[in-house]
Amino acid sequence: MGTRRDGSRPRSVKAWRKLTAAGVEAGADCLPNLIRPYNPAVMSAVRYVIAALLAVVGLIFIGQGLGYIGGSGMSGQPVWALVGAVLIAGAAGLVWTTRRAAMR
Repeated sequence: MGTRRDGSRPRSVKAWRKLTAAGVEAGADCLPNLIRPYNPAVMSAVRYVIAALLAVVGLIFIGQGLGYIGGSGMSGQPVWALVGAVLIAGAAGLVWTTRRAAMR
């Protein structure tokens, strides 16, 4: 990762920035996949999917903690309802930050 076309590595931060800038201008052919510019639309979609999964898991935890979903050691223990509420709040926060970043 971070090698020039001839296989050598840049020795300074300035050389690294020059290499990455040259790679971006050249269509990122000389850059590894890990440092190519990301697509903001894809990242937003990934964040929304993660938020949805967090919300679903939070709802399941709330259902088990309140005793609506049985068959688990979590059933009927209110602490899991609290954990579920925290997960749903985290999902809402993730959606909020994603939407806020998209507005910029």
